[in-house]
Amino acid sequence: MTGLGIEKVVQTDRFRAMNTDVDTALLVDRYDERPFLEVRQQFASSENRFSRFNPDSELSRLNGRHGRPCRISAEMAAILQAAAAYRKLTGGIFDPAILPELSSAGYNVSFEKMTERTELPKPDEKARPMELRGWQLFPRAGLVRLRRGTRLDLGGIAKGWTVDRVSEGLIGRRIRAGQLNAGGDLRVWSEPGLPAWEIEAALPDGFASNAPSFRFALRNGAAATSSTLRRQWATPGGNRHHLIDPRSGLPAASDTVQCTVVGTTAAEAEIAAKTVLLLGSEDGLRWLERTFPLCDALLYKQDGTAIGVFGKHGDAEWKEGGGIL
Repeated sequence: MTGLGIEKVVQTDRFRAMNTDVDTALLVDRYDERPFLEVRQQFASSENRFSRFNPDSELSRLNGRHGRPCRISAEMAAILQAAAAYRKLTGGIFDPAILPELSSAGYNVSFEKMTERTELPKPDEKARPMELRGWQLFPRAGLVRLRRGTRLDLGGIAKGWTVDRVSEGLIGRRIRAGQLNAGGDLRVWSEPGLPAWEIEAALPDGFASNAPSFRFALRNGAAATSSTLRRQWATPGGNRHHLIDPRSGLPAASDTVQCTVVGTTAAEAEIAAKTVLLLGSEDGLRWLERTFPLCDALLYKQDGTAIGVFGKHGDAEWKEGGGIL
């Protein structure tokens, strides 16, 4: 990613949180470490609250209640409300209640520790029907109850949700322009008269070397990329990845290996990108057109060919190589 062409006043920071790299770039009149410290603190708070790998997190305590009511924070209630809405919007294709299936596929430790593992966990049962998975939220009482047998993984929404929350706080502080990127879930903003941010959307190095690369300029909005190519691991039954299809309970096997969506919020873009990837290119793009008609999308298929839906967002200017699309 590049900056605004005025790098002398763009201050940057990088740190590790929520199992990914978080990059912050802010346009400030003079250096002030306080916004960057706040970004770090809020991501640390989200990690402590939503990580399934931290046994003391709020999510781990909730998953350990085994169907009994659990008192939750306002932040947990907000993200569970959002998750329930996206679950309905996607017809269950986005479903955080797939932690048993993720564990069965081998993703039962933080990704950077996967190579340290000596054996895979014993497989769990196949995907439970959607009506048997889920939760009941009682926001006024500050309580939630997971259906018996349900355990949640909020990694598919927590990063985007946190990016949006932190970005909106920075905008409220009158930061003139900024970019916040948590492992590909990003939000950008820029005041009138300032250049747009330029963002790369391409396949990882080493996969389909003939695949075209794209960039897009974005002044205000968000983008997210969902991919089966980055978090993979070997098992006795072959390679696995972290994107579980709730319909089968297994890692997704559609014709799409990566999808980038440009939208209004990082959470929206993340859910849309994952849904399109799980549904595949034809069904996924039809769903996107119906559900988020103002979102752009870039899909890469198994053979490295690209499919672009450009010009819907209105503020994203796409380029393939050096040419404007």
